[in-house]
Amino acid sequence: TGLEVTRLGFGLGEIERQEKQGGDISGSGRVIEEALDAGITILDTAACYANTEELIGNTVAHRRDDYILATKCGHAVGDATGEAWTRATLEESIDRSLKRLKTDHLDILQLHSPSLEIVKRDEVVEALTGVGVTGLTVSEAKGFGRQKGHTEVYRGAEYDTSFVPKVRIETVVADDVAAKAIEAISAAAKTDAIGDGKIFTIDVSSALRIRTGETDDTAL
Repeated sequence: TGLEVTRLGFGLGEIERQEKQGGDISGSGRVIEEALDAGITILDTAACYANTEELIGNTVAHRRDDYILATKCGHAVGDATGEAWTRATLEESIDRSLKRLKTDHLDILQLHSPSLEIVKRDEVVEALTGVGVTGLTVSEAKGFGRQKGHTEVYRGAEYDTSFVPKVRIETVVADDVAAKAIEAISAAAKTDAIGDGKIFTIDVSSALRIRTGETDDTAL
């Protein structure tokens, strides 16, 4: 990245933990300033770390050149209105952080604890577009296989379910792209663990784009 930071940084999640435990956090702003004075050059925060984004903005925004700023995006917390990990929520959370932190840029932006399925889905999408796939459908599914289900908690009671949440990706590609698409999906989704999924290849006899009347490969 080209970013140079001190080995020791300041993670503001501890301020949130202290607040939840009833601790006195009134001196947090002074601690941030003292950390910068001591030579620390990276601050790590998040919208879900209580009001620490505002704390940075109100306390040390005037010293923006003194530190690398890292925050999180994508999770729906606080006054967020959308569903987590959608493009709209990502953009909304970034704009919210910029305003709270009183800055015009973020040096490091992190996805905050998305599920493995979310991460794998994005990686698969990027991998497929990289080999020429121009369209696909992603849907939530439940599967039963070698993972043998899992335990869930509902209203305080545990119960076993045979079905495990999955993500199903469907795409139709031209014959000359099929092998590359299979290779890309396999490489992006593979973790060497049970639950990586399967790839099924099915012949499609014809395709029609309703709006334009295009058929077969030109309709894909």
